[in-house]
Amino acid sequence: MAQQRMEAPLCVRWPRPMRAVAKGLSAVFAASMALSPTPLQAATDHQAGPAGVHTAVPTLQQRPYPGRLAGTDAAARGLANPDTGPALRLKQGTVRLLDQDGPLFPGPRGHFIVQLRGPLSDSQRDTLTALEVELGDYWPDNAYLAGAPAARLAAVRALPFVRALGALLPIDKVPPAVAEQDFQPRSLNTDGSLTLEVYFHADLDLAQARAQLAAAGATTLDEDFGTGHRLAVRLPQDRVLPLLELDGVKWVEDRPPPRAGHNYDAAALSGIDLLNTGNPALQGDGIVLGMWDEGLADSGHPDLAGRVQAGEQGRISAHSTHVAGSMAGSGLGNPSAQGMAPAATLWSYDYFGDPVAEHRRARQDHGVLIANNSWGYLSGWEANYYGDGRWVWFGGNRSTDPAFGDYSGITAAWDRLVAEQGLIVVKSAGNDRNDHGASGQAHLHLGDAATLYYDAHQPDGDYGSIAQIGSAKNVITVGAVDDAGGMPAFSAWGPTGDGRLKPDVVASGVGVYSTYSNGRYTRLTGTSMAAPVVSGALALIAQRYAQLSGGPPAPQVIKALLAQSSRDLGEPGPDYAYGWGLLDARAAVTLLAADGGQGRRLRGGSVGNGTERRYVVFVTPGTAELKVSLAWTDPAASPGAAVALVNDLDLTLVSPDGEVHYPFTLHGPDDPTAPATQFGPNRVDNVEQVRLSDPAPGEWEAVVRGHAVQGEQTFALVSSVDMPPDGTPPGGAFLVLNAGASYALERKVEVYLAGYDDQGINGYFLSESAESPAAEHFTPVAGVTRLQARLEFQLSTGDGRKTVYAWLRDANGNISAPVSATIELDTTPPPPPVVTGWWDTAAGTARWAWSSADGAGRFRYKLNDAVLEEGATDTRDESYRPPVPLGGGRHTLYVQERDEAGHWSATAAATVDIPGSGLSETPSTAPGPVILVTSPVNHGLPRWSWPSPGGSGLYRFRLDDPDLSQAVITSATAFAPPTPLSDGSHTLYLQELGMDGRWSAVSRATAVVDTTPPTTRIGNDARAAAGETWVRLRCEDRGSGCAATYYTTDGSLPTEDSARYRAPLKITATMTLSVLSVDQAGNREPVQVQAYEVENKAATGSGGGSMSYCLLGLPPLLARRIKR
Repeated sequence: MAQQRMEAPLCVRWPRPMRAVAKGLSAVFAASMALSPTPLQAATDHQAGPAGVHTAVPTLQQRPYPGRLAGTDAAARGLANPDTGPALRLKQGTVRLLDQDGPLFPGPRGHFIVQLRGPLSDSQRDTLTALEVELGDYWPDNAYLAGAPAARLAAVRALPFVRALGALLPIDKVPPAVAEQDFQPRSLNTDGSLTLEVYFHADLDLAQARAQLAAAGATTLDEDFGTGHRLAVRLPQDRVLPLLELDGVKWVEDRPPPRAGHNYDAAALSGIDLLNTGNPALQGDGIVLGMWDEGLADSGHPDLAGRVQAGEQGRISAHSTHVAGSMAGSGLGNPSAQGMAPAATLWSYDYFGDPVAEHRRARQDHGVLIANNSWGYLSGWEANYYGDGRWVWFGGNRSTDPAFGDYSGITAAWDRLVAEQGLIVVKSAGNDRNDHGASGQAHLHLGDAATLYYDAHQPDGDYGSIAQIGSAKNVITVGAVDDAGGMPAFSAWGPTGDGRLKPDVVASGVGVYSTYSNGRYTRLTGTSMAAPVVSGALALIAQRYAQLSGGPPAPQVIKALLAQSSRDLGEPGPDYAYGWGLLDARAAVTLLAADGGQGRRLRGGSVGNGTERRYVVFVTPGTAELKVSLAWTDPAASPGAAVALVNDLDLTLVSPDGEVHYPFTLHGPDDPTAPATQFGPNRVDNVEQVRLSDPAPGEWEAVVRGHAVQGEQTFALVSSVDMPPDGTPPGGAFLVLNAGASYALERKVEVYLAGYDDQGINGYFLSESAESPAAEHFTPVAGVTRLQARLEFQLSTGDGRKTVYAWLRDANGNISAPVSATIELDTTPPPPPVVTGWWDTAAGTARWAWSSADGAGRFRYKLNDAVLEEGATDTRDESYRPPVPLGGGRHTLYVQERDEAGHWSATAAATVDIPGSGLSETPSTAPGPVILVTSPVNHGLPRWSWPSPGGSGLYRFRLDDPDLSQAVITSATAFAPPTPLSDGSHTLYLQELGMDGRWSAVSRATAVVDTTPPTTRIGNDARAAAGETWVRLRCEDRGSGCAATYYTTDGSLPTEDSARYRAPLKITATMTLSVLSVDQAGNREPVQVQAYEVENKAATGSGGGSMSYCLLGLPPLLARRIKR
């Protein structure tokens, strides 16, 4: 016989990795499974937090979460293919959302998780925007953190492309290492409080964030809110959980670790010396560089004077001066120390404060294009940090420092910077690979210099030794090699935690000769020296790109060029030691010259989800190698996501005989030494490359496909052989203003612009001038083959006839012929009509007349009611005489005039005092008018209307009051309440004045206002026979009444197209029952989900009325339990 397990199941979140909870797991689950189905408690081997840090955050793993369902057959099925199912892949674990009653907001607006049925399209984004939904961080798969008014949740849930909504819980807001073992000692202050980095949802402003922090007892330490909506805050340890429970907070992590800084020989190794003196000579003219370091570069050094400027106040640093000289030293004092781009301009900053915010301002204020960062946050082991000769461990009480390879809130901020600002960011990989520390021997922990520790920690290297900023997707991370291209022991290696390729490239970083303090020169070693070699080289590449293409390169163009042109070192293809290989600036510039700015070797475009772009590639006989590289600037990921890639594009090469060739793929942290393979698509990197030796001659195709893309994603594609240039401009250009209207009532007009181009439209230009625009004036758009854009355009001042011209530009710079549309701008309403009213003594009646002020001759009027937007009489007449006497008293007629453009004038009015007594209240035998109203309605503004059957056209009415004796006589033919009505029945009472001067019978019409959704009660049917389970569904609604109940049994969300419930359901197999009831007003309840297991010929159900997570990362013991 089926038993109800519980009304709201208790669930488990299994932290990642699973081995962290392995100890004692069998005993815990054996005990729980030996009983009848019971709530499951989380099992971990949680250790106490570091000395002095004792928040309650680690207890979040052990809490029972009502609605986070574990142990269902649905979860077991998810184990079979978690990558393609409706799972959320988070660092904390892999979970499944079950959309029930949640989320609940603390106020009228809040934040939640919305998961879609597939990747987000532009039309879906527009629909969500119309519902006041603001999308934030992306969670794989197909989910977003979002903000919306609570009143909109039901409408969002009902959207056909929305799979589920879910609550954002405190455990979702911290890194796994913090959830397991608390915050690190570096966040601890001397008074026992903590300093933490708090990230807020993007729809909160600084004042709102500060108000929420104050409510949690936290103090703000900085006011720079621009970097990822981040604030450093100080708070007592017992206030950390209240902080995590704040609706506006999306992520909290430890304060960053301390920061530290991580040539003729270098130039020669990467071919830069030949570019400085070649034809044309490239020296960085017109390129603005930026650098962030431990201090400022010495702008008074002879090799830097006149071109290096300080972006802020600070101390001069020898390390910084060396970096600046490698980038842009002129060689004036010593030609052997000439930098890579001796004619470039350089802005120098230190790394204190908020470097991301400073990068943003440098880009906007000074036009910085390339930013070098030869510094990093200290991680893992550091020797002699406290000056006592001892090793210091920076990873708390963890065996490995979670900062290595991690995608944190800091990392996301750098990715966002590149994506939003188009800034090319270069970062040194770090020098941690040979830091082996003093594991098991006396050493210190960061934040506790007074205690000797003997605990065990892993060495920093070899693999997975790149931390924080260097693990960002869009940043160019640089490792070091010696002058012979050999790998030194210190240069940090990838991969990142999710298996992405890092470093991107390597460059000379051993014994680099450059400028130094006090006008001197010296040799230094480290990835700090390799990064500026790349930054300076990129200035030369950017200079040549601008010469050929007319503008600066986008970050994805540079990354594609680096992958394509770097000299392969180490294992064939990319690897986690050398990345794509040794920087070869000369090869990159040679490739640009072969392209000539014509798209022969370098193309830009975009794809949406499921769409593809195909490029013909001609291979001539004897071609030794065919290589095509793809890069895109990926949106910033959520620090809580298990995979950092947001938009996944696929690159393939198709041979003349149809054979498909795939890009390089590495094997991540599980097997970092394995060479790259080309057996299938790459699912983690935003740079891909297909490389083939001795390709067959003929016509190949390079195919770029959007595998999982949220909207449109632009990309850059580079080929080693020619792609036929595109000389055909976009066609089919079509322009419409204000949906084809003849007039515009305001300067801002709606524009519909369309066109097509086989290679993709990537820009448009709108103007009231017919003069052809320059290429740089076009507004960029994601390159689509068919453009259908709805835009806004501001017309020039002054009413009159306006003509708007439009041009389209394709990815190769071809510009279409102009198209135009004309509209009459009329922003001035007509003056109000002149209205007079008088008592016509001879006729014994009131009369009104009016005249047009500008000759438009279209009017509307209403008697005794100034609200003319509803129920007024439209006419071309210029007078009104009531067909029957109105009765004694004061009567006012209100009149407006409409011009040809559609403007209504201000309201004019005239009042007539009619002598005599009021109308007779003796009822007429005539029937009352017919009232039309839609009922029930799920909003508070029903509308009543009544067409006149040919009587006087004069009425009186009241809402929810049958006594009409004091109601005003009016000519209105409709009524809508000025403010929303409360739920319940509302009746309009109405009479028409008959031609005999008597009132008709009272008509009435009731509208039921019902804004409350129904509720479905799920229970076992009492008539079931022994050994059987039957489920009965009962819809309850206190308003308009239930209309229908729909259900599914396959885990999908029910809609009005699903099966309709008519009789009890028999449970014969393990299933997930999802139920939706709809009432007569159209309100839809949140979908309810009930999971049933069939075990030993009996079914057990577990469900509840709240939002659920269903965890997919189940231990084998629990999975077997489900399958029995």
